[in-house]
Amino acid sequence: MKKIKLNILGIFSNHPQETNFTLLLGESSGYRKLPIMIGVVEAQSIALALEGSVLERPMMHDLFKQVIVKLGYKVEEVTITSLKDEIFFAQLLLTDGNQTLMLDARPSDAIAISLRFQAPCFIDERLFNQVGGILIPKSELSDISTELDSSKLPIHPSDTIIANFENYSTQALKELLAWVIEREDYERAALIRDELKRRTE
Repeated sequence: MKKIKLNILGIFSNHPQETNFTLLLGESSGYRKLPIMIGVVEAQSIALALEGSVLERPMMHDLFKQVIVKLGYKVEEVTITSLKDEIFFAQLLLTDGNQTLMLDARPSDAIAISLRFQAPCFIDERLFNQVGGILIPKSELSDISTELDSSKLPIHPSDTIIANFENYSTQALKELLAWVIEREDYERAALIRDELKRRTE
């Protein structure tokens, strides 16, 4: 299976409900984007992992990491493998150094867990050729910083969309910069420009 590496570009809330969110992924060496619908719990978990924040009591994905580590395994990568009835499917690749395990999972759970192992995310190339590059109308998305109740997301929400952006490729940063400028989010645009400038110094 040929695979394409994906970066997390942001998390956005969907109108009119605040219980559903869009996880926006983008290919690391190209321009296409892949939006995936996720729930508030998964959005919170992914945002916390990107921030490197740890809650006093572990979330489900933190607990799952503890179990994997206790069993002597680690997550090597996650791959979004298929789309059936408008639902994406993913697999987690685990290894203990000698043998590997492949676990089926929802992409949101798989990504939330893989972030805790700093493991990369991929998508099957054929699948991405079929569904990648979807354009999302601005009317359907709202910046997480204006839509998420801080009681639901116990981190500073305004940081979420660019969390950990120093790990993005330069091309991905340029894509994200264009995205936030289109949304007139000039504060984040300035931070991204600073990171791009730092890389050229």
